[in-house]
Amino acid sequence: MATRRAAGQQARSLAEGAGAEFEPGVPLAGGGDEQRPPGAAAGPAPGPINRKKAKKAADAERRERHRTAEERLDAERALRRADNRAARERDATERAERQRVADAAQERARRREEERLRQEEAEDNRRAAAGAGSDERPTQAAAGDAASQEAMRRRAEVARQAEATRLAAQERKQQADAARRAARAERARQRAEREAERRRAKQEQRRTEREAVQARTRGTDPYAILGVKPDAPAEEIARAYRRLARTLHPDLHQQGTPQERAAREAEMKRVNVAYGLLGDPQRRKAHDRVRRRS
Repeated sequence: MATRRAAGQQARSLAEGAGAEFEPGVPLAGGGDEQRPPGAAAGPAPGPINRKKAKKAADAERRERHRTAEERLDAERALRRADNRAARERDATERAERQRVADAAQERARRREEERLRQEEAEDNRRAAAGAGSDERPTQAAAGDAASQEAMRRRAEVARQAEATRLAAQERKQQADAARRAARAERARQRAEREAERRRAKQEQRRTEREAVQARTRGTDPYAILGVKPDAPAEEIARAYRRLARTLHPDLHQQGTPQERAAREAEMKRVNVAYGLLGDPQRRKAHDRVRRRS
């Protein structure tokens, strides 16, 4: 014992001479017998699992997945809108080109008809002038006047036909525009209905997942409340609910004490909430997803 104590004192003196600071409770390099205090830990021990942090991490991951899905849906909707806009612009360009070609064709036909009528009128005038010096001058002059009137009548008829054709084409264009506007409005209405239905389904899914998380947090598993297995079919769940309703409904227990009636009413509410989650296929599917993740 004296030898070990002397060795420890010698090691301390050597450490002090070298300028090192002596720390009690730490084994010295000289081999002293001083040990680490019983309360001091050799290193950081692994702590217990922090459930709140794990839940926060799971919620953050779920929110990130939802955000990623929302961004993907927004990108798809933007792409569809761009495709529809390009298709509408392409259709409008094609319709304008077809209308321009049709108008040009009608204008060419009108000009040809007018040119033909002018040529006929000039020919009639030439014939009338050529026969002016003969004995049949009055007859030829009358024939020239009749030909001029006929040419004027033909020109007026051609003009009326061209105007009628233009009005008919304009009316057809207006009808086509009205039909396109109606079809566009119908597509917009259907798209709005689909978007509203998608939003309602997403809100319902989020509400179901929130209720499922709350149920898991409170320890109230709807399958355990109804007394059925997680893979039970819908008919068995409905039978279990009806059986519990016949047992716990407050209207069937009017003779009990107020405390008993209040307890049965609270239990019936729990059964209703559980059946509300499991009775709807969509809500049950969302609850099962949350249940599998947790």
